[in-house]
Parts: sequence; structure tokens; C-alpha cells
Amino acid sequence: MSFLTKLETLIQAAQRAEVLYQNSQGIISERKVSPKALCYTLEEGWQLIAYCHKREAERNFRLSRIKEVQALDEFFPPPSAVLYRYFKA
Repeated sequence: MSFLTKLETLIQAAQRAEVLYQNSQGIISERKVSPKALCYTLEEGWQLIAYCHKREAERNFRLSRIKEVQALDEFFPPPSAVLYRYFKA
């Protein structure tokens, strides 16, 4: 299963995940995230919009930098109002 498909499933289920993410400096870190949406831009390709529990903030994660996705047995409230505020900002 591709990361894109796995993340779509997690978003639909409002299920948290652990991801291994490589930043722009090449450093890999483990992040616990609450995935909210996927978006695509011509400049950066596919991105995951998620609440990052490590940074305690909404973040964009490039799928090309995600090395691993592991579903957790944790769920969160669906993000409808949160996404509206995110895109309106």
C-alpha cells in the first residue's frame, strides 16, 4: 500500500499515526500526527496536512520526505472546522 493510500485511509478514519520524516537537512525524526488532509502543489508535490504532536501545531509534511507510516490505535475528532480555519489563514 502506498503512503498516499494509507494516509487517505487514516484521514477518513480520523486515526493518528507515527511517521518517520526527513527534514530539508536530511535529519530523520519520528512524529506522532493527526492527519487532516492531503493536498498537491506543483512546486512541492503531495503534502500531508496534519497536527504534529511533537511541535504542537498544524504542519505540512511532503510525502516525498515521509519514510514510514504506522497507524496507531488512537482516534481524534474529525477536522472539518479546523481545516476551514487553516485554509482561511
